[in-house]
Amino acid sequence: MPVGFEVAKALHVPLDVFVVRKLGVPGQEELAMGAIPSDGICVLNEDLVRAAGIPNEVINAVAADEERELERREHLYREVQPAVAVQGRTV
Repeated sequence: MPVGFEVAKALHVPLDVFVVRKLGVPGQEELAMGAIPSDGICVLNEDLVRAAGIPNEVINAVAADEERELERREHLYREVQPAVAVQGRTV
């Protein structure tokens, strides 16, 4: 963020955050089975999920926990500021 702030300031453009959380495999949380950004689109490593036999219920539970953390962090980072509209912009 400090570098992004200086770049945005020099370019006279708005700065925003895009928060993403890793979906860790239960019991091996550092091993990512996927990721979820603040827009709610879940991206999974289907090969890993299949090889490890991770059921949808587990994926959904991990994603729900990470969604709560995403909301907490967005509130922390953004406070009351709305997200910057990015449609039609280079980001």
